[in-house]
Amino acid sequence: MIKLIASDMDGTLLDGNGGISPYNVEMINEAKKRGIHFVIASGRAYTDILPVTQQHGVECACVTGNGAEYIDEKGELISSCYLGAKEAIEVIEILKALDIKFMIYTTDNRYSIEAVENVQDAFIQRSLHKDKTQTYEEVKERLKTRHSIFRMEEADDYHSLLPTKKIIKIEAFDIDTSKIEEAKKRLSALGNVAYLSSFPDNVEITHSDATKGKILLKAATLLGIKEDEVMVLGDSFNDLSMFELFENSVVMANGEEEVKRVAKYITEAYDKDGVGKAIKRWVLE
Repeated sequence: MIKLIASDMDGTLLDGNGGISPYNVEMINEAKKRGIHFVIASGRAYTDILPVTQQHGVECACVTGNGAEYIDEKGELISSCYLGAKEAIEVIEILKALDIKFMIYTTDNRYSIEAVENVQDAFIQRSLHKDKTQTYEEVKERLKTRHSIFRMEEADDYHSLLPTKKIIKIEAFDIDTSKIEEAKKRLSALGNVAYLSSFPDNVEITHSDATKGKILLKAATLLGIKEDEVMVLGDSFNDLSMFELFENSVVMANGEEEVKRVAKYITEAYDKDGVGKAIKRWVLE
């Protein structure tokens, strides 16, 4: 019997408009009525998750920053695993050397070590590279309401700033995917860091123990829930740590092929109510 459901957000729970479909909300709430825990497990920060869940009336616990934090339904921090300042500075030096743009996520803010406008422009260009149907201004307006890249501060003296912060992750991106691959090679030589990609053109760096799977297992244990009583849903590489630890794993039809090979089940795509249908099929029925 499933007692806890954990779902990724982007490419999984959210529809094409960045919201949660009425059917997904209905199935999540039905599961909760039956005493089943629902958790969002995302690479996003908590402050980027909360507006979405509040808009759709979904009250749930959250795994944030790909496993840096577990925050319960009331917004209380239950467990955390932050990236050390020393390691963060080593990561930054690698990214700077490769001229890769990046954002530093902390528990209280987002930072750039260069002019914020430069990073924002690169992020918009990245979006345009993926979707050529929109204009620069259309993408900019859409991202302003959805993405924390438009809530960043410039941090010139990051050597002094970072030791005073709790660092969730560093997210880097570049339309030249060869630079991302080279960054991964260099990151592999560092200690106490984990890195993964949600897409070929990005890499997200956290503490080595900050994975969705590890922190979700810790949370399930605290709740007295066994591994085979957990169902996890996702679509991309940052979901693999959950799929490797929990046998009841569900990949979206739009998911990466590598993830599909690991998953136990496959459900409909993110824009076809795949999460809600999986909950109904494998939990409620």
